[in-house]
Amino acid sequence: MTRMPDKNVDILDKLEFHPYKKYIRKQMIPETTKQYEAIHKAETADMDDLNDIYQLLYGTFDIMTDHLVSKAELCTLIEVCQVLKIAIDGELAGVLLFETFGKKSYLRSICVSDKFVGKKIGLSLLYTYILKNLETTKLFYLWVESTNKRAIQLYEKLGYKDTAVILETFKQYSKIDLLFSVFEHAKHHNGQTVRKRQADKQRTQSTDKRNSGKSTSNNRINKCSNSCHRPLSSKCLTRLSTQFRILF
Repeated sequence: MTRMPDKNVDILDKLEFHPYKKYIRKQMIPETTKQYEAIHKAETADMDDLNDIYQLLYGTFDIMTDHLVSKAELCTLIEVCQVLKIAIDGELAGVLLFETFGKKSYLRSICVSDKFVGKKIGLSLLYTYILKNLETTKLFYLWVESTNKRAIQLYEKLGYKDTAVILETFKQYSKIDLLFSVFEHAKHHNGQTVRKRQADKQRTQSTDKRNSGKSTSNNRINKCSNSCHRPLSSKCLTRLSTQFRILF
């Protein structure tokens, strides 16, 4: 959930939402005279890199708030040559995803493998990205988590500046307990229902033996009454978990 105007923030408190993460928007107007020289060679990724890139992204970022691409989106970005990679000795060291909108370029994600942190992989990716789009782009922009000091320093070194636009996400911790209570109730209900159905079935069978000469209408009634007590299906439980999402 994103931040509302200040006058409505007290509503979030009443609903037990608490600050989770804060993101800062930065932008840069490129200088055509500035020299950008990459230390490591970055290349355009291809479909053979799809799974490695996907695993690196999802193993590094917060899947709830970091605006990660889906596998289908990643395929599309690779197809339009908007994914850069650096590989060292055949191993994926870092990756950068971007999107272009007219004369604006949005840095969607940049990620460096833990094994290669501190080797200027990120800087090389950024240099290559800027050089690739320098002639056609008037504005570069991105979002960065406010606590990611290393990334912020890197962006500012390249000329990115704050835009006074901040995005805040909120988390409703109390819904965790609510979610668990829903599932506990569902399991308890299922257990009771299964036992009741077994008992009803036994009673119905004994009744059928005693009243074998009676009309079948009573049997239909018994069957209908038994069908009214069904355990919650897995589809129903999935719906419940979707309704009580922990993070919005």
